[in-house]
Amino acid sequence: MGREFYRSGNTAEKFLRFLKENMAAVIYDCETTGLSPEKNHVIQISARKCFVCEDGFEEMESRAWYINPGYALPEKIVELTGITDDFLVGMPREAEVIHEIAGFFKDMTVVGYNNLQFDDPFMDAIYTRNGLVFAPQESIDIYKVVKAVILPGETVNYKLGSVTNYLGLADGITQFHNAEGDTMATLLVANGCIDRCREKCRKSAQRLIRTKVVRIARWENPRNQRQKRIYVETEDTTLYFDCLTHVWSTKEISDMISRYDMEYVILQVMKATNCHSETDLARWKGSIQISKK
Repeated sequence: MGREFYRSGNTAEKFLRFLKENMAAVIYDCETTGLSPEKNHVIQISARKCFVCEDGFEEMESRAWYINPGYALPEKIVELTGITDDFLVGMPREAEVIHEIAGFFKDMTVVGYNNLQFDDPFMDAIYTRNGLVFAPQESIDIYKVVKAVILPGETVNYKLGSVTNYLGLADGITQFHNAEGDTMATLLVANGCIDRCREKCRKSAQRLIRTKVVRIARWENPRNQRQKRIYVETEDTTLYFDCLTHVWSTKEISDMISRYDMEYVILQVMKATNCHSETDLARWKGSIQISKK
Protein backbone atom coordinates (compact mmCIF):
# COMPACT_ATOMS: atom_id res chain seq x y z
CA MET A 1 0.00 0.00 0.00
CA GLY A 2 1.41 3.39 -0.99
CA ARG A 3 1.65 6.54 1.04
CA GLU A 4 -1.53 8.58 1.46
CA PHE A 5 -1.59 12.35 1.05
CA TYR A 6 -4.01 15.02 2.23
CA ARG A 7 -4.59 18.39 0.57
CA SER A 8 -6.14 20.93 2.91
CA GLY A 9 -9.89 21.23 2.88
CA ASN A 10 -12.42 19.17 0.92
CA THR A 11 -14.97 20.97 -1.24
CA ALA A 12 -17.72 21.11 1.39
CA GLU A 13 -15.30 22.35 4.06
CA LYS A 14 -13.84 24.97 1.74
CA PHE A 15 -17.29 26.28 0.82
CA LEU A 16 -18.35 26.61 4.46
CA ARG A 17 -15.05 28.32 5.27
CA PHE A 18 -15.58 30.73 2.36
CA LEU A 19 -19.03 31.68 3.69
CA LYS A 20 -17.59 32.26 7.15
CA GLU A 21 -14.58 34.31 6.06
CA ASN A 22 -16.03 36.54 3.30
CA MET A 23 -18.36 39.53 3.38
CA ALA A 24 -19.38 39.92 -0.27
CA ALA A 25 -19.20 38.22 -3.66
CA VAL A 26 -20.58 38.51 -7.21
CA ILE A 27 -22.69 35.62 -8.47
CA TYR A 28 -22.56 35.75 -12.25
CA ASP A 29 -23.25 33.91 -15.48
CA CYS A 30 -22.49 34.42 -19.17
CA GLU A 31 -24.37 33.45 -22.31
CA THR A 32 -22.15 33.17 -25.37
CA THR A 33 -22.13 32.48 -29.12
CA GLY A 34 -20.33 29.16 -28.61
CA LEU A 35 -17.99 27.17 -26.40
CA SER A 36 -14.59 28.66 -27.30
CA PRO A 37 -13.45 31.79 -25.40
CA GLU A 38 -10.96 32.49 -28.19
CA LYS A 39 -13.36 32.14 -31.13
CA ASN A 40 -16.76 32.99 -29.61
CA HIS A 41 -18.13 35.99 -27.72
CA VAL A 42 -20.24 36.88 -24.70
CA ILE A 43 -23.76 38.08 -25.56
CA GLN A 44 -25.22 38.36 -22.04
CA ILE A 45 -23.81 38.81 -18.54
CA SER A 46 -25.87 38.75 -15.37
CA ALA A 47 -24.22 39.69 -12.09
CA ARG A 48 -25.69 39.75 -8.58
CA LYS A 49 -23.64 41.44 -5.88
CA CYS A 50 -24.37 39.59 -2.66
CA PHE A 51 -23.78 39.89 1.06
CA VAL A 52 -22.14 36.69 2.30
CA CYS A 53 -22.54 35.09 5.72
CA GLU A 54 -22.52 31.58 7.21
CA ASP A 55 -26.17 31.16 6.21
CA GLY A 56 -25.49 31.92 2.54
CA PHE A 57 -25.92 34.65 -0.05
CA GLU A 58 -28.29 37.62 0.11
CA GLU A 59 -28.58 39.78 -2.99
CA MET A 60 -27.83 43.49 -2.58
CA GLU A 61 -27.63 44.71 -6.19
CA SER A 62 -27.92 43.21 -9.66
CA ARG A 63 -26.94 44.20 -13.18
CA ALA A 64 -27.38 42.63 -16.61
CA TRP A 65 -25.71 43.45 -19.92
CA TYR A 66 -26.59 42.34 -23.45
CA ILE A 67 -23.73 42.61 -25.95
CA ASN A 68 -23.89 42.68 -29.74
CA PRO A 69 -21.12 40.33 -31.01
CA GLY A 70 -21.16 41.89 -34.47
CA TYR A 71 -22.28 38.77 -36.34
CA ALA A 72 -25.32 36.51 -36.62
CA LEU A 73 -25.98 34.10 -33.76
CA PRO A 74 -25.89 30.34 -34.44
CA GLU A 75 -29.38 28.87 -34.59
CA LYS A 76 -28.61 26.56 -31.67
CA ILE A 77 -27.71 29.53 -29.45
CA VAL A 78 -30.98 31.28 -30.33
CA GLU A 79 -32.93 28.13 -29.44
CA LEU A 80 -31.00 27.64 -26.20
CA THR A 81 -31.03 31.21 -24.85
CA GLY A 82 -34.02 32.83 -26.54
CA ILE A 83 -31.73 35.72 -27.54
CA THR A 84 -32.12 36.73 -31.20
CA ASP A 85 -30.17 38.81 -33.71
CA ASP A 86 -33.02 41.33 -33.88
CA PHE A 87 -32.91 41.76 -30.10
CA LEU A 88 -29.16 42.42 -30.12
CA VAL A 89 -29.20 44.90 -33.04
CA GLY A 90 -29.36 47.97 -30.79
CA MET A 91 -27.17 46.58 -28.03
CA PRO A 92 -23.63 47.89 -27.40
CA ARG A 93 -20.43 46.16 -28.52
CA GLU A 94 -18.18 44.72 -25.81
CA ALA A 95 -15.70 47.62 -26.00
CA GLU A 96 -18.52 50.03 -25.14
CA VAL A 97 -19.56 48.27 -21.92
CA ILE A 98 -16.46 46.43 -20.67
CA HIS A 99 -15.38 49.25 -18.35
CA GLU A 100 -18.86 49.39 -16.84
CA ILE A 101 -18.77 45.63 -16.32
CA ALA A 102 -15.29 45.77 -14.81
CA GLY A 103 -16.42 48.58 -12.51
CA PHE A 104 -19.20 46.39 -11.15
CA PHE A 105 -17.05 43.28 -10.68
CA LYS A 106 -13.90 45.12 -9.49
CA ASP A 107 -11.67 42.50 -7.85
CA MET A 108 -14.45 40.86 -5.84
CA THR A 109 -14.73 37.11 -5.40
CA VAL A 110 -16.90 35.58 -8.13
CA VAL A 111 -19.32 32.68 -7.77
CA GLY A 112 -20.86 30.71 -10.62
CA TYR A 113 -22.01 27.31 -11.82
CA ASN A 114 -19.27 25.54 -13.76
CA ASN A 115 -17.66 28.97 -14.02
CA LEU A 116 -14.13 27.61 -13.59
CA GLN A 117 -14.47 25.74 -16.88
CA PHE A 118 -16.75 28.10 -18.78
CA ASP A 119 -17.61 31.60 -17.54
CA ASP A 120 -14.23 32.55 -16.04
CA PRO A 121 -12.32 31.82 -19.30
CA PHE A 122 -14.85 33.88 -21.28
CA MET A 123 -14.51 36.78 -18.82
CA ASP A 124 -10.74 36.53 -19.06
CA ALA A 125 -10.99 36.67 -22.86
CA ILE A 126 -13.30 39.68 -23.01
CA TYR A 127 -11.16 41.57 -20.49
CA THR A 128 -7.94 40.71 -22.35
CA ARG A 129 -9.31 41.78 -25.73
CA ASN A 130 -10.05 45.19 -24.23
CA GLY A 131 -6.76 45.71 -22.40
CA LEU A 132 -7.97 44.70 -18.93
CA VAL A 133 -7.23 41.86 -16.53
CA PHE A 134 -9.94 39.67 -15.01
CA ALA A 135 -8.53 39.02 -11.54
CA PRO A 136 -11.14 38.22 -8.88
CA GLN A 137 -9.88 37.58 -5.36
CA GLU A 138 -11.24 34.04 -5.60
CA SER A 139 -13.52 31.99 -7.85
CA ILE A 140 -16.07 29.66 -6.26
CA ASP A 141 -17.71 26.98 -8.42
CA ILE A 142 -21.07 25.82 -7.04
CA TYR A 143 -21.03 22.94 -9.54
CA LYS A 144 -18.16 21.42 -7.53
CA VAL A 145 -20.05 21.96 -4.27
CA VAL A 146 -23.12 20.21 -5.71
CA LYS A 147 -21.03 17.21 -6.83
CA ALA A 148 -19.55 17.00 -3.33
CA VAL A 149 -22.92 16.75 -1.53
CA ILE A 150 -25.34 15.18 -4.05
CA LEU A 151 -24.49 11.59 -4.93
CA PRO A 152 -24.55 10.33 -8.53
CA GLY A 153 -28.05 9.01 -9.25
CA GLU A 154 -29.79 11.26 -6.73
CA THR A 155 -30.61 13.63 -9.56
CA VAL A 156 -30.91 13.09 -13.32
CA ASN A 157 -27.60 14.88 -13.90
CA TYR A 158 -25.59 17.78 -12.51
CA LYS A 159 -26.88 20.43 -14.91
CA LEU A 160 -28.06 23.58 -13.14
CA GLY A 161 -31.70 23.11 -14.15
CA SER A 162 -31.78 19.48 -13.00
CA VAL A 163 -30.20 20.29 -9.64
CA THR A 164 -32.46 23.29 -9.05
CA ASN A 165 -35.50 21.11 -9.73
CA TYR A 166 -34.18 18.30 -7.53
CA LEU A 167 -33.75 20.68 -4.61
CA GLY A 168 -37.28 22.05 -5.12
CA LEU A 169 -36.03 25.56 -5.89
CA ALA A 170 -37.10 26.03 -9.51
CA ASP A 171 -40.43 27.81 -8.95
CA GLY A 172 -38.87 31.27 -9.11
CA ILE A 173 -36.81 30.62 -12.25
CA THR A 174 -38.51 31.77 -15.45
CA GLN A 175 -35.85 30.50 -17.87
CA PHE A 176 -32.63 28.48 -17.67
CA HIS A 177 -29.85 29.20 -20.20
CA ASN A 178 -30.61 32.84 -19.62
CA ALA A 179 -27.93 34.54 -17.54
CA GLU A 180 -30.40 36.25 -15.20
CA GLY A 181 -32.29 33.03 -14.57
CA ASP A 182 -29.08 31.05 -14.14
CA THR A 183 -27.58 33.48 -11.61
CA MET A 184 -30.72 33.31 -9.50
CA ALA A 185 -30.69 29.51 -9.74
CA THR A 186 -27.01 29.48 -8.73
CA LEU A 187 -27.77 31.62 -5.68
CA LEU A 188 -30.66 29.37 -4.65
CA VAL A 189 -28.70 26.15 -5.20
CA ALA A 190 -25.68 27.49 -3.29
CA ASN A 191 -27.87 28.35 -0.31
CA GLY A 192 -29.70 25.04 -0.66
CA CYS A 193 -26.43 23.09 -0.35
CA ILE A 194 -25.22 24.67 2.90
CA ASP A 195 -26.97 22.26 5.28
CA ARG A 196 -25.80 19.34 3.15
CA CYS A 197 -22.22 20.61 3.44
CA ARG A 198 -22.56 20.91 7.21
CA GLU A 199 -23.96 17.40 7.49
CA LYS A 200 -21.20 15.96 5.28
CA CYS A 201 -18.51 17.63 7.40
CA ARG A 202 -20.19 16.51 10.64
CA LYS A 203 -20.34 12.87 9.54
CA SER A 204 -16.74 12.95 8.34
CA ALA A 205 -15.52 14.42 11.62
CA GLN A 206 -17.32 11.74 13.65
CA ARG A 207 -15.29 8.98 12.01
CA LEU A 208 -11.90 10.65 12.37
CA ILE A 209 -9.31 10.66 15.15
CA ARG A 210 -9.03 14.14 16.73
CA THR A 211 -5.40 14.02 17.79
CA LYS A 212 -3.66 16.70 19.84
CA VAL A 213 -0.54 18.42 18.51
CA VAL A 214 2.41 18.38 20.94
CA ARG A 215 5.36 19.56 18.85
CA ILE A 216 5.95 21.45 15.57
CA ALA A 217 9.33 21.85 13.88
CA ARG A 218 10.70 22.83 10.49
CA TRP A 219 13.13 20.51 8.73
CA GLU A 220 15.21 21.20 5.61
CA ASN A 221 17.30 18.65 3.76
CA PRO A 222 20.87 20.06 3.54
CA ARG A 223 21.48 17.98 0.40
CA ASN A 224 18.26 18.98 -1.38
CA GLN A 225 17.11 22.60 -1.12
CA ARG A 226 13.67 21.72 -2.49
CA GLN A 227 12.93 19.30 0.35
CA LYS A 228 11.48 21.35 3.20
CA ARG A 229 8.91 20.10 5.67
CA ILE A 230 7.03 21.11 8.79
CA TYR A 231 6.92 18.08 11.07
CA VAL A 232 3.94 17.87 13.42
CA GLU A 233 4.13 15.44 16.29
CA THR A 234 0.79 14.54 17.86
CA GLU A 235 -0.32 12.26 20.68
CA ASP A 236 -1.15 9.54 18.13
CA THR A 237 1.19 9.97 15.17
CA THR A 238 3.75 12.19 13.45
CA LEU A 239 2.66 14.10 10.35
CA TYR A 240 4.45 16.44 8.00
CA PHE A 241 3.54 19.32 5.68
CA ASP A 242 5.49 19.56 2.43
CA CYS A 243 6.42 23.23 2.00
CA LEU A 244 6.72 22.92 -1.79
CA THR A 245 3.59 20.96 -2.72
CA HIS A 246 1.42 22.03 0.26
CA VAL A 247 0.28 18.47 0.92
CA TRP A 248 0.24 16.59 4.22
CA SER A 249 1.25 13.03 4.96
CA THR A 250 2.26 10.74 7.80
CA LYS A 251 5.88 10.08 8.73
CA GLU A 252 5.29 6.32 8.69
CA ILE A 253 4.09 5.08 5.31
CA SER A 254 1.96 2.36 6.94
CA ASP A 255 -0.01 4.95 8.96
CA MET A 256 -2.93 6.21 6.85
CA ILE A 257 -3.53 9.97 7.05
CA SER A 258 -7.21 9.40 6.19
CA ARG A 259 -7.69 8.16 9.78
CA TYR A 260 -7.09 11.62 11.24
CA ASP A 261 -9.15 14.80 11.46
CA MET A 262 -6.70 16.91 9.50
CA GLU A 263 -8.82 20.06 9.72
CA TYR A 264 -8.47 19.84 13.52
CA VAL A 265 -4.72 19.24 13.26
CA ILE A 266 -4.20 22.12 10.83
CA LEU A 267 -6.24 24.47 13.03
CA GLN A 268 -3.92 23.68 15.97
CA VAL A 269 -0.81 24.15 13.84
CA MET A 270 -1.98 27.52 12.48
CA LYS A 271 -2.81 28.77 15.97
CA ALA A 272 0.49 27.63 17.46
CA THR A 273 2.63 29.07 14.64
CA ASN A 274 0.50 32.21 14.24
CA CYS A 275 0.16 31.47 10.52
CA HIS A 276 -2.95 32.53 8.60
CA SER A 277 -2.59 30.19 5.63
CA GLU A 278 -0.58 27.24 4.38
CA THR A 279 1.44 29.69 2.29
CA ASP A 280 2.49 31.36 5.56
CA LEU A 281 3.21 27.95 7.09
CA ALA A 282 5.49 27.01 4.18
CA ARG A 283 7.64 30.04 5.07
CA TRP A 284 7.52 29.48 8.83
CA LYS A 285 10.76 28.59 10.57
CA GLY A 286 11.24 27.41 14.09
CA SER A 287 10.34 24.75 16.62
CA ILE A 288 7.51 24.75 19.14
CA GLN A 289 6.93 22.37 22.04
CA ILE A 290 3.30 22.43 23.18
CA SER A 291 2.76 21.40 26.77
CA LYS A 292 0.35 18.55 27.37
CA LYS A 293 -2.63 19.29 29.64
